[in-house]
Amino acid sequence: MIEIILKRHLKGQSGLFELDIDMQLKKGGFYALMGESGVGKTSVLKIIAGLMKAGSGKITYEQEVWFDSDNSIFVKPQKRSVGFVFQDYALFPNMSVIQNLYFAIGKVSEKKEIDEILELMNLGDLVKSKPQELSGGQQQRVALARVILRKPDIVLLDEPLAALDQKLREKLQKDLQSLHHKYGFTALMVTHDELEATRLADEVFIMELGKVIRKGTPKNVLNTLLDLNSIEAEILDVDFESNELTATNHRGIFKVNLSESQLKNIKVGQMIKLNSKDWKINE
Repeated sequence: MIEIILKRHLKGQSGLFELDIDMQLKKGGFYALMGESGVGKTSVLKIIAGLMKAGSGKITYEQEVWFDSDNSIFVKPQKRSVGFVFQDYALFPNMSVIQNLYFAIGKVSEKKEIDEILELMNLGDLVKSKPQELSGGQQQRVALARVILRKPDIVLLDEPLAALDQKLREKLQKDLQSLHHKYGFTALMVTHDELEATRLADEVFIMELGKVIRKGTPKNVLNTLLDLNSIEAEILDVDFESNELTATNHRGIFKVNLSESQLKNIKVGQMIKLNSKDWKINE
């Protein structure tokens, strides 16, 4: 169990507000942290990692205390078993893929583990490449592999897939699922994508101005957030074999299963309106 209790004053777009968090993460679980920009999501990750100090509170992993303001305990970031995956990859540009991975574990004796994760992440043909020679998706796979090789107790992910196109994003989501299932780490991921949260997370925390206002399974939490009588979105893709439509709006990307009659005459790029019983194309 990871227990996170913290408070800190933050400055957002609307002025000062207080970060006031009380979260419990079960070991091996996958959690999504969602909410509008500027409500403190990334600050929560940074405080857990030790990259930012809370004003008060306590962070514990099992019986290990990483932060306790009452007892003046603050464990340095490098002493916490935390992996941090950033949106901008944060790879060493002067190192090849294999050098970036070896740097993560600090010893050559783990070649078997590196070979295993290279195969899992489909990076075997790129081991001698430098980051600038890789695509965004390849760089993010290297970044994920490097973090996982350190075998952290918790992996923090700050919108790591947000800059990728949709097809690549879905591929990386599957890779992330595979890594989580194989290595069993605890994960806390900041995302704005409701479909991504639904695919990956066991539980979702919804934040609003520094506080968690709702939590639960993705199905329960996100269904209550979506007003199905007022969804307007752009069609991204239509799979006529599975009768599945992919659409997007400001809330993220989501998929809807429709009947064959409902799918007639719709095209990619059109705007649609959806409700719980029916839908119509917005010309």
